[in-house]
Amino acid sequence: LFDNYKILIYNGLLDIICAQALTLNWVADLQWSHSSDYKTATRQVWKVNSTDDQVAGYIKIVNNFILAGIRNAGHLVPGDQ
Repeated sequence: LFDNYKILIYNGLLDIICAQALTLNWVADLQWSHSSDYKTATRQVWKVNSTDDQVAGYIKIVNNFILAGIRNAGHLVPGDQ
């Protein structure tokens, strides 16, 4: 999957049901061709628009995979934001 499709996984940083720490651990344990790149990639600040002052969340991008943590959002990210 990771090598053939673009994948986005996101969590609300305030989610107590599927906490981002659990997602981070799960993704770190996955075996795929870019898993070593993922482990050394840095987490970046994400803004909806690059000119925004407000930080929307944090992302880690490796190849076709993006892991995002969305600020001020719980379990239902689209409803919270």
